[in-house]
Amino acid sequence: MIWTIVVLYIGANCKKTDSGSIYNKPKANFTFIIKNQGSLPDTVSFTSTATNSTSLRWDFNNGITSTLATPQTVYTRSGTYNVKLVVSSQYGADSVTMQVKITLNKPTPDFDFTIRKQGFLPDTVDFVSTTKNATSLKWYFGDGKSDTANNPSNIFTLQGAFYVKLVATNAAGSDSITKQVNLTLNKPIAGFNFTTSNLEVLPVTLTTTNTTVGSNTTYAWTFGTNTSTQINPTDNFTSGGIYNIKLVATNASGSDSITKELRISPYPQTYSSISAGLLNLFAWEGDWPGNKVMILSRNINLDRATMFNWLKTMDTTYNYYKACTGRDPAVYSPTYINNHTTISDVPSTCGAGCSYVGFTGIELQNGFFDFNYNAIYNYNQFDHLCFYEFGRNFWFFGSKLDYKEPTSFPVAGTFAVWMGSVEGRDAVGVPGFTYNGQTYQQFKSMFAGYVDQYVASPNLNWGNTFAVNSGIPGVCNAADLFTSMCMRLKRDYGGNNFLYNIWKNVTLRPDAVTTQDAVDNFFLAACKTGNKNLTSLFTTWKIPLSASALSTASQYP
Repeated sequence: MIWTIVVLYIGANCKKTDSGSIYNKPKANFTFIIKNQGSLPDTVSFTSTATNSTSLRWDFNNGITSTLATPQTVYTRSGTYNVKLVVSSQYGADSVTMQVKITLNKPTPDFDFTIRKQGFLPDTVDFVSTTKNATSLKWYFGDGKSDTANNPSNIFTLQGAFYVKLVATNAAGSDSITKQVNLTLNKPIAGFNFTTSNLEVLPVTLTTTNTTVGSNTTYAWTFGTNTSTQINPTDNFTSGGIYNIKLVATNASGSDSITKELRISPYPQTYSSISAGLLNLFAWEGDWPGNKVMILSRNINLDRATMFNWLKTMDTTYNYYKACTGRDPAVYSPTYINNHTTISDVPSTCGAGCSYVGFTGIELQNGFFDFNYNAIYNYNQFDHLCFYEFGRNFWFFGSKLDYKEPTSFPVAGTFAVWMGSVEGRDAVGVPGFTYNGQTYQQFKSMFAGYVDQYVASPNLNWGNTFAVNSGIPGVCNAADLFTSMCMRLKRDYGGNNFLYNIWKNVTLRPDAVTTQDAVDNFFLAACKTGNKNLTSLFTTWKIPLSASALSTASQYP
């Protein structure tokens, strides 16, 4: 700053003025703030409070200088630093020196840890140091291992309490902290799955997949009479039977076990028959998806290929009936075993074969069982009996179609004959066995002709055939005659579409109160299925129809 001074002289006749200037020299001064006293490296911020200066120069006594008004510098070592500020202007210079004391405290050790899989061994524990002021770390994990990393991980192979120590060091000294890490070993939870080779062919190979939850575990397997200590063993079975597959898993904390059952056909199975009491039979069942049928034989030494051929055919037959009716039979517990409907080989029953109307289960008298088996074994042909009896299992239409006394309508028997004996084997794609010396096709042709014989005879009519549950004398019964009519409906009005949908449309009809109601129900279901007014055809067949049914049928072309 420049100051100007003026001096005035006053005399008698005159006055005089003199002037001059005074200049201020710069004055050095500053303040500072230590950011993290006790920790290194440490940053110190400086602020110049100098006056009358036009330039500054700092010397921080650490090899670093600056010309800024508010500089910062970093000190990496503890000690006393003489910091000098020099200020100057055109009128001079000034300087000031102050002591900055940088200190280093001893480190403060600390850490956190995370156990990755508590209860399982070996287990990894992750450690994270939260220590301050350390230049080096040393970890002691309590299991004989150590580390010098900032954030190490350690694998512990044993359960127990481990005292983990962290030693932190810097130039000011060292300190340590110890924490307890508790590692546990859970008792194993035993588990496994298994698959088998084709159950149709012996020996059957079992392949296991161990799903036990646990660690440090040993395994003891039992396969019937065989054993293994492998993790995922295999075993071979050379005969049918029920085998318990058991796994025991053990570690230092205890053991656990699980047992699963393997059934290889044929295996022993008790069966409660209609008339022969409790029987000890042998069960045959498939392992393909969705299999429905079990065959129970009295003999164990049957040809495997034949039995599985029979099983597959009966599975297909079951699905054929279900597709035609839209339903499964109701479960009758004595004949429904391991989620399968049964075909059983029995010494006596209610006929050659016997089945339950609307319920699961078929029984074949021993001789007829053998007859069916031999036809498949020797000729790869199928007798009609099982197909017929399945029809009784799938008869759900009594309330719609059963005859009401005193007149009759034999549709229940027709269902089993037409759907099973006549159409069943073609529907599932297997060859039919001979019937009374006729080939399967001759047998079908014979049935197909019954309706023509009936129509051609002036002596046959509804009243002396169906109404009295009779057919053509000396030729066929009423159910066979009506089967012939159903075959004609299928042939002329939709083929398999008629076969697979007539019964679903019957289900949509109201319950019958009289025989006429039952006749009308079938007539109108046939019209709907064939999308045809069948009045002329049923009239030709001498079947009486109500005025109401005729009116309803007129809506079809």
